[in-house]
Amino acid sequence: VDPMAGSGTIAVEAALLARGFAVRKPPELPFRQLPVFEGFPDQAPPLYADTQPRILAFDVDEACVAWMIGNLRAAGLTGRSAEG
Repeated sequence: VDPMAGSGTIAVEAALLARGFAVRKPPELPFRQLPVFEGFPDQAPPLYADTQPRILAFDVDEACVAWMIGNLRAAGLTGRSAEG
C-alpha cells in the first residue's frame, strides 16, 4: 500500500518483484563467503506461493494518478486495475 504514490515508483517496483523480475542487482555481501553459509539459497522461498499479491497505490492529485498509470503501462504492467 502506497498512500502517496506520486509517479508510482513503489507500485511499479512491487509489481515487477511480484512477477519475479529483479528490480536491482542484489549486493555481494561478504558474509556469503563464510563456510557456514555454503549451500544456503540466495533467496528465501515464497511465504505464500499460492496467493496473488495485491498492490494498492493512491494519490489525491489526479495528475499524479495519470502519471502513475502511464508509468505502469510503460513498464508493461497492464491488466486488472481500478483507475479512478
